[in-house]
Amino acid sequence: LVAGLLAALFAPSTKEVRRSIKIEAPVEAVYNQVVAFENWEKWDAWYQKDPSQKRIYNGSVGDKSYGYKWESDNDDVGKGSMTMHAVKYGERLDFTFSFGQRTNSGYFTFAAKSGTTEVEWVMISELSYPMTILNYFIDEMVGSDFEIGLVNLKEYAEKTALIELLPKEKPVVI
Repeated sequence: LVAGLLAALFAPSTKEVRRSIKIEAPVEAVYNQVVAFENWEKWDAWYQKDPSQKRIYNGSVGDKSYGYKWESDNDDVGKGSMTMHAVKYGERLDFTFSFGQRTNSGYFTFAAKSGTTEVEWVMISELSYPMTILNYFIDEMVGSDFEIGLVNLKEYAEKTALIELLPKEKPVVI
């Protein structure tokens, strides 16, 4: 116990988990798959762990309260919520999410590069002592799920007709 508390004392209070991928599709098409939370069921690693989970969506893209709540009997999925709080069309999406008692923030960035889209998914873990010890392990805890999700997003975006990927309505910015 003393060793754990001592390790937590030296652990970083903030840790970022980042993963990125290049997708052979236009930025607008890829961005649309991420900005609309209802689309996440097509590529999200946590949805694949329990496709029967309950997801309740509230609002729509552009609303300050746009987000969803999920609940699953699968311990790897659990229950929580995600809310979008800033959008810069085609470039960035900022969100907060709660899982159990913890709330974290994160974002996606999108960059067009020679006909491809580079997507970066970032989660920021900010913890207080003694929970800071979890930041030693946070990358291993969620990094592989980010990788799986991004690979799924790539496969989906590259195999789906462009007309299905592009937004049906005029883009919004919040």
